[in-house]
Amino acid sequence: MATRKTRLPKKGSPISRAEAERFVELYNKIGCYEEVAKITGRCASSVSKWVKILQAEQTIRLQI
Repeated sequence: MATRKTRLPKKGSPISRAEAERFVELYNKIGCYEEVAKITGRCASSVSKWVKILQAEQTIRLQI
């Protein structure tokens, strides 16, 4: 049985800004929330929430 090099986060643990930015990076490459969730060990709804938040921040920064 293969072991993971990195440990997955505990369920319910807070998502850091760096982790959320990684969600966006992976989502831009893959294009699927569920696949990003499998890679990062988070739930797809959390991934989609943070991707949308960070993309909205980018949109607001560009317009100002």
